[in-house]
Amino acid sequence: MSTHLTSARRAQSPIRRALTTLAAAASAATVVLTGSLLTAPQAQARPSDIVAVSSGTRAADSQKLLDQVNSHRASRGLKPVKYSKSLSGLAQGQSDRLVNQEVINHSNTFLTDRRAA
Repeated sequence: MSTHLTSARRAQSPIRRALTTLAAAASAATVVLTGSLLTAPQAQARPSDIVAVSSGTRAADSQKLLDQVNSHRASRGLKPVKYSKSLSGLAQGQSDRLVNQEVINHSNTFLTDRRAA
């Protein structure tokens, strides 16, 4: 190592050396991880992952979820919420859209939907 570099390193504070080392390690990790993400295969659902359920099962699951939400709310001293057919329809429409488009994202279009008033 040249004398110039050695004296420059000695002049750096221990904190600056640690930050420089950390930045170099983070940069190297980013390069490695980004490369593996770019080559990773896209996730696909298998046909066995998608199942049909009866309307009775769907209704029972919906009630169970509502009961769990209200149980949690009660534990926090809050009043229970009630089932809303119109809000449920909005949520189901959004869920159907996500499935059909094969995406996961959020939308705030319900804010302007009169059914959510």
